[in-house]
Parts: sequence; structure tokens; C-alpha cells
Amino acid sequence: MISRILGLIFVMIFSLRVSAGVFIEPVLGYAMGNQEESSAKNDSTGLMYGGRGGFSTLGFDLGVEYLMGELEKSSAKEDHTYISAYAGYSLPIMLAFRAGYVFSSTIKRTATEVTGNGLSFGASYSIMPFVKLNFDYKKLDYNSGAVKDNEMFFSLSAPIGF
Repeated sequence: MISRILGLIFVMIFSLRVSAGVFIEPVLGYAMGNQEESSAKNDSTGLMYGGRGGFSTLGFDLGVEYLMGELEKSSAKEDHTYISAYAGYSLPIMLAFRAGYVFSSTIKRTATEVTGNGLSFGASYSIMPFVKLNFDYKKLDYNSGAVKDNEMFFSLSAPIGF
């Protein structure tokens, strides 16, 4: 009896299909943010695009993300750029979660440029085998807390694995 159980465990362990690989994931979406600077609060919206890339194995992902776009705030336009590193996990039910650190975030205004960093959290749902619907939330601080930005980002992405 014990030999059958051990045999079954042996077969289960060595019959698991393990896949690992590198992936790139182009991203296109719409961002909505709320910036707080001094005592003024401003909403910003706009189109953002970029990509993710990294390594995936057994449902775990490690990667980097680069996003850029032009967001409109009040009557002015700002160029936003984000570079972050993240870790995530994909559930077998087509749902994935990730958390990351935005180590470089830049807002270029007409006369000034502010830089900062912060945290990001995201979730993805695979609506088709090669298309994901994403939601990301970023909490960013610029110029040592002088400017605070909370941003939601809704996007579509197309992961390509190698």
C-alpha cells in the first residue's frame, strides 16, 4: 500500500509540466490621476502606452514596466514617464496580481520637470488567450513629497512569451 502511494506521488511530481520563459507585453490604456501640489488639487487624464517585460515560471512573474503618455491637467498638458520593477502571480483562473516599485517617475511641464518614485499595484484578467484587461493603481511622491499623485490606469495588453 505504501509503495503504491509513494509511486503515485513520484508520478505526480515528475509528470507536472513546468514551463518558464521570457515575455514582453505591449500596453495601451487610459490613465486618470489626482495630483496634490501645495494646497491645490488637480485631476489629470490621458492616453498612456508602453510595455512590460520579464521572466515567468510556475505562475510567478518578475519584470520591469515602462509607461509614457501625455496627460491633460486643467488646461495644461504634461508628459508622464514611469519605470518600475514588479513581482506578480498568475492564478489558474485567468486572473493575475502584481505589486511593484516605481523607481523613476517624471512629469515634464512647460517650464519645469519633477521627479519621484512610489508604489504600484495591479490586477489583470485574460479576456482572450493573448489579450489581458488590466487595472493598475500608482501612488507616487515627487520632489520629496511636495507633489503627491494617485493614479488609476485601465489598459489592454498582449503578452508574448518566448
